[in-house]
Amino acid sequence: MTDSFEVYKAEGNAFFKEGDYEKAVKSYNKCIDVEASNPVGYSNKAMALIKCGSFQEAIDACNEGMSKLNPKEPKHIELKKKILYRLEMANNLLKDEQENSKTKDIDSKTAKNLSN
Repeated sequence: MTDSFEVYKAEGNAFFKEGDYEKAVKSYNKCIDVEASNPVGYSNKAMALIKCGSFQEAIDACNEGMSKLNPKEPKHIELKKKILYRLEMANNLLKDEQENSKTKDIDSKTAKNLSN
């Protein structure tokens, strides 16, 4: 296999479609290794990380991808929208996860107090 961004991207996309998000993340990391300035690798990695439940890592990938966007590149206009959508999704899911964690802590404390 050649060390090509497109080859690794296709591999990651295939894993993603199969639902193997961890392998997809690894393939997108290879994309980034080969072509770190290409925001597509970060965008795809972010979506796979969201599917893995790694919301903070997805946020980081989105932010890194945003930093790689070239405002003069027409394809990047649409990609920016996609990354912003993924960033918003990851932020909302992380917030929900944190709120659910707090609720579980409160519920366990309440249960402990009720059992005393």
